[in-house]
Amino acid sequence: MSDIHEAVHVADSIRHARAAGEIWRTLKIFAGSLGFTHLSVLSPLDASAKKLAPHLIYIDAPANFVDTFDQRALLHHHPLIQQALTSSDPFTVREVQARGLTAEQRKVLEFVAAELDLKAGFVVPVRRADEMLGVVMFGGLRCRLGAIERSILHLLAHAAVVRAIDLKQAPKKPAAGDLSPRECQCLQWASQGKTDSEIGVILGISARTARFHIENAKRKLGAATRVQAVAEAMRRHAIAA
Repeated sequence: MSDIHEAVHVADSIRHARAAGEIWRTLKIFAGSLGFTHLSVLSPLDASAKKLAPHLIYIDAPANFVDTFDQRALLHHHPLIQQALTSSDPFTVREVQARGLTAEQRKVLEFVAAELDLKAGFVVPVRRADEMLGVVMFGGLRCRLGAIERSILHLLAHAAVVRAIDLKQAPKKPAAGDLSPRECQCLQWASQGKTDSEIGVILGISARTARFHIENAKRKLGAATRVQAVAEAMRRHAIAA
């Protein structure tokens, strides 16, 4: 199954996410399949911002990373974030480096690369018309990032930020473990003893995508195994017994 088909199912999961944490986990899992090991998400900011911490929505970094970053006052010299403030198009670290960096900007990238173990990065400024909604930053060591992958990550990052905003602006209180339609379908077939590969054939998705939805369902239901997930989904009447 191509990355495009995979991305369609990831976008579906993002659209049905019930909590921000679920959005970022889903986005990071897909980005991980392209070699990205790091994800940071920032809320809207402008050139007057002095600290990173108030604008962080999500980051997977060592506990003291953000404190050190802000203590050293690196935000103003971070070339990727500064570029995102004025750009509507995604860009890579290499593209920013090719334009030329100041000594301070090089030091910031060297610090971030060393602390987070990164060599490559892809940044998506998320905007709606002229309004900045946020910035999504992917990083890794060996990343697969052709034209198709760039477009997919751009679309998924935009969908993720918009969904997170929607959840924040119109908070809902669904029952714990609320499952998406695709997760219910996968669990329904799993209840009949179907393997990931068989579920994939039935639903027209890859075995990896089927497993992805079942793993998501297990987390939502607090289940350690798919058998437990099926039983709990039946108990909650999410799937037919």
